Amino acid sequence: MGHHTTTTKAGVLSFFARAINLVSELRLRLTPLIRKTQPYAKRIAHKATWVEPELLAEIECRAKSAEGKVRHPFFKGLRDDV
Repeated sequence: MGHHTTTTKAGVLSFFARAINLVSELRLRLTPLIRKTQPYAKRIAHKATWVEPELLAEIECRAKSAEGKVRHPFFKGLRDDV
C-alpha cells in the first residue's frame, strides 16, 4: 500500500524514427523506378507496384517453404556495393 512503480519504455521512439527514415529513403529511391507492367510473362494475380530491378536489397529469411518460397523474410537494407 502506498508503494508505486513507474514503468517506462526505452528505445521505441528511435525505432519508429529509423523506420520512418527507412520508408522515406525507399520511396525516394523506388519512385523513379516504377513501371506500368509487371516483369513476368505469366501474370501474377495480386495488386502491386512494380519497379525496374536496379536496386539490390539484403534479405534474411528464417525458413523456406516446401515449394522453395521464402518464409519470414527480414529486410536488412539496401546494398551499396553493386
